[in-house]
Amino acid sequence: MSVSEKPACESSEQPVARTVTAAGLPAVGGAYLLVMYLSAEHDIRVGSLGLTRFRRGWYLYAGSARGPGGLLARCGRHLRQEKTQRWHIDFLTGIAPPRQILFAVDLTEERLVEKLLHSREVEQPVRGFGATDSRASSHLFYSEDFPDISRLTREMSLFVPE
Repeated sequence: MSVSEKPACESSEQPVARTVTAAGLPAVGGAYLLVMYLSAEHDIRVGSLGLTRFRRGWYLYAGSARGPGGLLARCGRHLRQEKTQRWHIDFLTGIAPPRQILFAVDLTEERLVEKLLHSREVEQPVRGFGATDSRASSHLFYSEDFPDISRLTREMSLFVPE
């Protein structure tokens, strides 16, 4: 990892409710993890998945950015409230803006999803979410309480933008 030397979430503290920006993210391809909090239960119409119930709690979304502008462009898009709802995650970030972004330039989203699948701290709440071009059953993960992502991110060498 040559972009940042600061590991993500060394403590189990919850990310603060602050404005997250894409500043510090590299304009190269990589994988990322969005950390979001939904303060109340919501029913959301999510594109082809239809009306879907989202419980109050913490959501982690694993994605990849391989196109022009890389992580900077893709995560910057996720942070904008005004956007065309193109991907499943767009429907969720509209009501649960990301509170934290973790990334790695040498990791695939498939590996990130696989690692999260083996965690006892999270579950997959919506089958097919974010996985239309993937063999994974979902790229969205849920925990009622703030998950200990410090252990997960250390194992995957994810970083927080500086």
